[in-house]
This record gives sequence, C-alpha cells and structure tokens, in this order.
Amino acid sequence: TPQTYASSIGLNMDDYVSLTSFTNHAPYSKCQLAIPDNYNWGDSYNVGLDDLMSTVENALAGGYTVAWGADVSEKGFSFKNGIALVPSDMNTIQVSGRDSRNFNDAGADRTSNAFLTPGKEQTECIL
Repeated sequence: TPQTYASSIGLNMDDYVSLTSFTNHAPYSKCQLAIPDNYNWGDSYNVGLDDLMSTVENALAGGYTVAWGADVSEKGFSFKNGIALVPSDMNTIQVSGRDSRNFNDAGADRTSNAFLTPGKEQTECIL
C-alpha cells in the first residue's frame, strides 16, 4: 500500500514544509492553495519571492533536496521537450488533444517550432 511504502523509506514528513509565493495571500503566513492539484488541502507557507528563491538556493547548496511544483497547464509548457517558454505571440503554439483524466489540455501535445528553435519571447511580466 502507499502507507507501507511511505513508512519503509524512513522519511519523517514533519521534517518538510511547503513554501509558496503568492501576492493574493497574506505574506509570511500559512495559506491553502486553491488549485486543482492541492488534493489534500494542505497548508503552505506564503513567503516573498526573494525569500523563496534564497531558501531553495541555500537548501541545494547544503545538499538538501527540493521538490518544485509548478503550473504546467499553460500552452508554453512542454513536458516532452523539457521546456517552458512565453512566446511574444502565444498563437505560435498549437495544442492537440486533451488530458481525458483532468478534462483540460495540460497533458496535450504542443506542436510548434517554438520548442525546437529559439524565437522571440515576451520580456515583460503581465499580471
């Protein structure tokens, strides 16, 4: 069972924390991420982006493991190609197929030369 496996690897899950950096949650406090992937509705600690990045860098420099979760439902993410990009024209990326389990196109194939050759990317953050 999953519980048997979890107990066999000897990890104490209380030794791990979930960090996030969102502007729509109070800074430096616990929050729940209202996203479909948060199945157990566990808490994360909302910290500033600079603190999140320095925590990750320090953990890696100290030989610790970091698990990074990210939104992969955007058209510019291609799991198969191992790349995420934001082209200046999102219409250059076509999506074919759907993820039948989650009823979205997160698992669909991306078809575009944008994943094979460099192209013009968006350079400004639009919120």
